[in-house]
Order: sequence, then C-alpha cells, then structure tokens
Amino acid sequence: MADVNANGIITQEVILYDENGDVIPVVAGANTGVKGLRVFGGPTDPMSDVPVVIEFDHHQVHEGEAWKWNFIGAVNATTKDVRFSVPALTATTRTPHVLMELIADNASATLGLYEGTTWTAAGTDDSARIFNRNRNIAGAPNSKIYVAGVTALTPNALGTLIESGYIFTGKGAMSIDRGTMEWDLKSNTEYLIRVVTVGSGTVLLRVNFYEDKGV
Repeated sequence: MADVNANGIITQEVILYDENGDVIPVVAGANTGVKGLRVFGGPTDPMSDVPVVIEFDHHQVHEGEAWKWNFIGAVNATTKDVRFSVPALTATTRTPHVLMELIADNASATLGLYEGTTWTAAGTDDSARIFNRNRNIAGAPNSKIYVAGVTALTPNALGTLIESGYIFTGKGAMSIDRGTMEWDLKSNTEYLIRVVTVGSGTVLLRVNFYEDKGV
C-alpha cells in the first residue's frame, strides 16, 4: 500500500497475510531500536535475537537424515573393497550425498570410487553398522553397504573411476572437504569404494552421507 507523507515523499507499507488470510503483525527491531520489517529464514537466538543458521549437511544431522559407516583394520599390501548400493531414488533430493575419508598409519594407500560396478559375488550386508548421526531418531537409510564376509565380495567389472586419492606413508587423511569432495550419487546404481595399501598398516575408512527426505 503506497502513501504520500507531508513532505511529498511516497512511502510503501508492506502487509503480510498468513494462510488463513489474517494480517501478520510487522515486528520492530527489538534490540536495535530500528523499526521496520525483519524477514528471517529461520529461528532467532532468544537472547541476541539474531538469526541462527547452520550448514545444510549439519541441518541433515538434526533432521535424522545423515548417516555414518566406519571400517578400521589392517590392510596389508592388499585391497579392501566396499560395495555402496543405491536403489531407485528421486535424483538430487533423496539420492545419497556422500563424503569419504581415509586415514592410514604406516602405509601409503589409495582410495578410489567406482561407478557402475558389477559383481560376481555381492558381499555380506553390513548396513546394520550404518548409524544415524542423530541418536534420538531411529530408522535406516535407503542405500546399503556390503563387505566381504559370509558372502564374498568380488567385483566383476570395476566400472568408471570417478574419484581417486593418495595417502603418503605415515598418518594422513583425504577427502574431508565437503564443498569440493562430496558426491551426489546416481539413482539405481552400484558403486565400489576401494582402498589399496602399498605396505602393511592399519587404515580407517569413514563414509558419511545424507539422504534428504524433504522434511
């Protein structure tokens, strides 16, 4: 609604309505003393009255949609394979956004992510060790993780190598910068996460991912 004040200046009034058609009161700046419309994208801190924002992947933890799987053990100049199986999901929304991390102690190691892997032996389901990072919320992700166990895990065709990294001899880590290293995996697709060590040593492999359910 426009108006003209005593000085001939046109002013603008903003009126907001809720879903019931009722007027939403305009809130004055409680702490600054400045009157006007304040629009925030989220809640404000009860003490300072400033907007509270967090990174989206952190938000997914709060939503109970973020997951973590770990492997720690000896990989003695050999290969550790992990099958990451993505079912048919809505692309970009529900498909898993994955971040891998590898730490090695006494051996240099490589970490690879292959897309479109096929299997001669499908492995043992290890999805029970995929933990919800919000411990107040139960449930399981749609994606599954398989390892060598009661049923062997044997790739037939590796697929396309889409991520590779190298850890030098001694302690190190890779693929921990979400902004540049996160992958939004493809729906209805098989992936191979492969760790190869040059010498004998213990490695820690972490797979963090979230599946946004839109809540």
